[in-house]
Amino acid sequence: AVIGIVTTASFAVGVALMSRVHRFTQDFEAVLFGNVLGVSEHDLLLIAVVTGLTGLVVTALYKQLLFSTFDEAVAQVAGVPTRLVYLLFACILALAILASMQVLGVTLIAATIVIPAATARLFTHSFSTMLVLSTALGGVTALGDLIATILRRKKPSVSPRGTATARATATAGRAKAAE
Repeated sequence: AVIGIVTTASFAVGVALMSRVHRFTQDFEAVLFGNVLGVSEHDLLLIAVVTGLTGLVVTALYKQLLFSTFDEAVAQVAGVPTRLVYLLFACILALAILASMQVLGVTLIAATIVIPAATARLFTHSFSTMLVLSTALGGVTALGDLIATILRRKKPSVSPRGTATARATATAGRAKAAE
């Protein structure tokens, strides 16, 4: 998780610096960073369908996912079809990435997947609480960053990674201090 956070933070700094030089081409930026302000109704519908499907799969396979995640060998012995669980999880992850590509771009997807989960992990040891908390953290960060992007008229790609990275770093610092 730390590697994902550091990579994301480095990318945010690089984008902020490079945007001052104005050497990016628009198409290159759209692929890497998405276009959150140019979301179509079709994009929203696709994201809603994938979100619903993901929620259904995670809810239906929660115990199997939990068991397979923490001890795959014991899960297999207990009769959990770990290969099928892994395949379904990989498929919903791929669908989520593909549905988000137009909106978030390649780099922000990595931040969206890693940082909320890593931050939530610092607050709890409960898997179910971590799922809910990481989802909430991701949603609140996305909404806050969208509002900040509109108000500051900055590139939508820089703000979310910077804010999420700062939040994760501050949380990690508080967690270390509490130990």
